[in-house]
Amino acid sequence: MARALTYNEVGIAVVTDGVRGSDFADEFAFEVTVPDTLAEAIVGVDKATTSFYFDKTVEVKVAFKPTSPSNDQYLILYDNQQEGSGRTFNITIDTGVNERISLNRCAIKTFEGVRGGGKTTTMRVFTLTCEEFNRDTSA
Repeated sequence: MARALTYNEVGIAVVTDGVRGSDFADEFAFEVTVPDTLAEAIVGVDKATTSFYFDKTVEVKVAFKPTSPSNDQYLILYDNQQEGSGRTFNITIDTGVNERISLNRCAIKTFEGVRGGGKTTTMRVFTLTCEEFNRDTSA
């Protein structure tokens, strides 16, 4: 799919372990953080040498409204990990600009907990670590 020139919020989807997420937080739905260093020049005695890293691991944050049924899916995965029966899972994200991100072998890194009170709802944020990150912007 070729990258769109316009952003369409309707085109956003986060599918975790085959289940499409719903009721994302108002602040953001997802955030993918890629490795900050993929290449580095190291200067030796006589010249510089560039080293390339092939790290495809990423960190992903997914945020839901507290009323979202998707919280239950993530909390089950989180609870299973804490009880020693955790497993990895895959995630597919459609970004809203005809770009698909595939995240493989993911696990929940942290759950920020529950906040309440105030005039508006607060988001529930799950941080995941994924072993592999692939983008697809092909036609």
